[in-house]
Amino acid sequence: MLSLAGPIAEVTGFATTTSVHRMETEDMVCAAVRFANGAVGTIDATTAAYPGFPERIELICRHATASLVGTALDIAWQDGTRSVIEADRSAGGTGAYPMAFPHDYHRAVMADFAEAVRQKRLPRITGEDALRVHRLIDALIAAGQSQGRVAVETG
Repeated sequence: MLSLAGPIAEVTGFATTTSVHRMETEDMVCAAVRFANGAVGTIDATTAAYPGFPERIELICRHATASLVGTALDIAWQDGTRSVIEADRSAGGTGAYPMAFPHDYHRAVMADFAEAVRQKRLPRITGEDALRVHRLIDALIAAGQSQGRVAVETG
């Protein structure tokens, strides 16, 4: 999501550990976010929804709305045309049980890192990219616990 929409500057929201399954940490977060460019959005994340659903990112923009659901992309342009990329055959992260998620994507990131070292180039996903995601997760949980606004460290 950060790669598509850009950095988030501020979050406010809620985080909780539901009674749906036994977890040692929050398994449901709902937040309103302000992106660094001033745009606003929402984030809903949970492993408590049974049976689990594909990840979904929707970008509502000036000229089109893009919906990325799992690995399928549907762009509805304001002029009435559509651009569609069909889903691939990977399992994706769709389950309510977090330990059942496949590790295909992580394996591809690690393979690209090893290849980047061999080729002396930057990997497609850098350590800084991963750290930005973890800083956002930390801010979402902090906002949820304090039920207040939290600035996101962009590092």
